[in-house]
Amino acid sequence: MKRILLPLVAYLLCILPLSFHKPPRQIQILTSGIEFRTLTFGRTYVPEGARDGVCLTDTIHYLCPATGSDPFTLAALQTLLPREVFGYGGQVTPSSFARYAEGLHSAYVNEYENDAYGMRDSADAPPLYMNYSRYVTMRLDFSSPRAVVVEQRTDLYTGGAHGVYTVRRMSIRLGGAHTRVLRPSDIFVQNVDSTALLDGVKQALLADNGCRTAEELAEKTCINLEEVFLTPNVSVDPSGVTFIYQPYEIACYAGGAPRVTLPMAQVRRWLRPGIEELFPSEEP
Repeated sequence: MKRILLPLVAYLLCILPLSFHKPPRQIQILTSGIEFRTLTFGRTYVPEGARDGVCLTDTIHYLCPATGSDPFTLAALQTLLPREVFGYGGQVTPSSFARYAEGLHSAYVNEYENDAYGMRDSADAPPLYMNYSRYVTMRLDFSSPRAVVVEQRTDLYTGGAHGVYTVRRMSIRLGGAHTRVLRPSDIFVQNVDSTALLDGVKQALLADNGCRTAEELAEKTCINLEEVFLTPNVSVDPSGVTFIYQPYEIACYAGGAPRVTLPMAQVRRWLRPGIEELFPSEEP
């Protein structure tokens, strides 16, 4: 009898937890529970031995997941976003945001101190005075029970004629432990025709700027078609696949951060199965 009962009990213990686990496709998060938190720090920093100080401005506008119908997806987002945006390895919730932002600002002040002393001509020279400012802004471009699209922009000024900035757009698949930012290898099939895809990006750059030739595009926007590549800064939403280039990557600084969106009908053949379903069109 024991030979029968013991294996049966062991089998039931193994499958019992599975009966309470929902597959990733059924997990949902209430994306209306995503909150935006903003903190601005202004501090006059006076290096040791200096007579005057410099004001360091630091503004963090952060998209902070607050509530969700699935606690595993919520916890994953609260860990994934700060890691992707700031390189922080912990979890950030609305209640812990102020403490987290204060720590980021302290690190930012330390970076200034290291630069102010490290860039001197000699050990006896006074520390350099550089205006420092940082602005981190985020926005929610798309949300559904199975995916969100977030765009982040970071502006930095450390002296000189102008500051620098970066733009990153992330398509995030939701689903408990499966929550992740979609990389190009997650979006496109392994045998994607990269030549045809790149040609589509170049044609879109011409069309979006009302140009017929590469020479006309370069004169009008400073974009050099010969330097255009398939950037890994790629996202997907109901409108299609968007490629965003940072300043100086394919154009001069005045050219900004060029972006193109290839419509879903054009890229559908190169998408991995299930990707398009994550981003249903809002049209009826």
